[in-house]
Amino acid sequence: MATGESKGSQRGDGNEENVGFNNMGDGFEKVINEATSSTSETSSAIATASEINQVAIELMKMKKLPMNQMNFNKVIATTAHLVQIGATSPKYSSTRMITDYGIEIKVGELRDACNKSGITVRKYARGIRDQVIILATKYQIEGNLAKGYKLENPSCDRQDLPWVADFQTFSDNPSMPDNVRTWLLENYKSRFRPSK
Repeated sequence: MATGESKGSQRGDGNEENVGFNNMGDGFEKVINEATSSTSETSSAIATASEINQVAIELMKMKKLPMNQMNFNKVIATTAHLVQIGATSPKYSSTRMITDYGIEIKVGELRDACNKSGITVRKYARGIRDQVIILATKYQIEGNLAKGYKLENPSCDRQDLPWVADFQTFSDNPSMPDNVRTWLLENYKSRFRPSK
């Protein structure tokens, strides 16, 4: 097993199924395709597959979901939606929830699962950012910084908006539009490194 990989969890009831981030396959897209609403890097700032597994499995335990890959995929889809709309911000309401993918998860529950796993929600978001983009692009879910982006770029391309999320700021995904990458970096510098 390579560094950063985890077997995930098994049910232990004799009907063993490996559950985890590395076992998602087409199941993730199946979850978001069946949504009822229209709506692996290594870095200390990016969650590893093992950390993602810990968070997702903790949420499955909180929600008393059977440990199977489909439920794992639903947790990833639901949390991907939450981080896209702002769950990475400490000021975001802990009662905000998403129910579109067959389960209900609140921002506060995601925060608790991340805390128990020893990571931040932002680190978790960076770990699943490729899945976030798949989901956000499919359903045109704007990133949590889209309002500011649209104000500064009134004639922006709607296809840019799923990328405009705070946790995407340092993404090296080659699919990210260059103008969005530039804006995210400038936005970050203006908020956290103001000029003197």
